Amino acid sequence: MLAITVLVFLAVTCALSAAVLWLTPSRTELRLMAGRPTPDASGWSETIARVAEPLSRLSTPGGDWESSPLRLRFLNAGIRGPQAPVLYYGAKTVLPLAMAALTFAMLAWCGLGAPSLRRLSAATQPS
Repeated sequence: MLAITVLVFLAVTCALSAAVLWLTPSRTELRLMAGRPTPDASGWSETIARVAEPLSRLSTPGGDWESSPLRLRFLNAGIRGPQAPVLYYGAKTVLPLAMAALTFAMLAWCGLGAPSLRRLSAATQPS
């Protein structure tokens, strides 16, 4: 009985090991996959960059982008695309506005919007 258990264990272990080795890419395959450019079929980053461009102008500092310390940080992080500053400054403009709108919506939903704040301030003022 013990021999059958050991044989079943060895057979299952060998089958799983073979499946892992068969499905895992080798070093050569990984190197070849890394050299291939990834196709961007949807073009979503270009679309977002076009939408964010007018908004990014609101927070883009003046000066030369080529000698910017932020550009160096982008390069060190591996972000080398031409739309990187547009996306960064667009997000820098949109996210605070979106968070403010979300906060206002949550306060209004909880009943702490502008009318109830007026009532609160009127109640705290001496008559």
